[in-house]
Amino acid sequence: MTESRQFLGEFGGEYPSLPGVPWIRYERAIPMMQKLAGVCEAEIPEEYRDNHHFWYVVARTYWDQRKKIPAEMHLSAPRSDTLRGVRRLALKNALERSAERVSLESLTAVDPLTGASNRRALDAYLKNILQHGRRGTVDVLVFFDVDKFKSFNDQYGHTVGDIVLQQLAAMIKEELRGIDMLGRYGGEEFAIILPEVDASGERWKDRYLQRVEDLRQSVESRLALLVAQTADVSMGEKAISASFGVAEIDDSVREAWRLKKDLKVVYDPADRQLYLAKANGRNVVMFGGKPVPKKSHV
Repeated sequence: MTESRQFLGEFGGEYPSLPGVPWIRYERAIPMMQKLAGVCEAEIPEEYRDNHHFWYVVARTYWDQRKKIPAEMHLSAPRSDTLRGVRRLALKNALERSAERVSLESLTAVDPLTGASNRRALDAYLKNILQHGRRGTVDVLVFFDVDKFKSFNDQYGHTVGDIVLQQLAAMIKEELRGIDMLGRYGGEEFAIILPEVDASGERWKDRYLQRVEDLRQSVESRLALLVAQTADVSMGEKAISASFGVAEIDDSVREAWRLKKDLKVVYDPADRQLYLAKANGRNVVMFGGKPVPKKSHV
């Protein structure tokens, strides 16, 4: 840990967590690297300034670059202009390499229809969460899909059906945090990964369940209008709803995955809750076999 403490002190504070670097926390990687880029007066491409995945890749790449700095340089002059210049060069290389990597990844990680992450990217992100999740923390997995989507396709056609999925994905993405992931699991079924929800206090579970319930309400109240406007079709008073299934990823789930190395042990509980939501009349959020109250307040 000597090297880690030395590294933390180089920029005057706690450095964030990255896979393979256990003393650094994920959610702090982004603001720290953005601040460091500002200090170094680095030029950031406009399309990447608010791209959280880009900044996370920058942090990982920067760490790899920084490890190549000779140890004797740290010991002899930890605050020297030479060392500072080497760090800036490492950051510059990290920014350039990350922009190239994220650009390439975007071609293979995004569902072309909806703009959500595809199944491959969803699986990769979930594995990363499982591998590096801290003991005692809780991640949340949400499955959802459009109610009676086949009937909707039959009535309005597949082109309008595609617009439903596009608008649905866009609506959900607007409501998520930078570290959350929306992915298209398959067909009209989507998944949301909410890493490290705040598990402090007595009502933390109510808070994240209310977040999902807010998503359900937003879909019910807004989606049909957005689709009608985009597709230029008349839908009358028809509403489009979605059903949601919620499951927690805790230490026991992580351990089950480590033993079996099969993501089904993680996906199946959320998928089961979605099935129960359909069986309970649709247009509902289901957790632990029970519907989340539609008028719950936190």
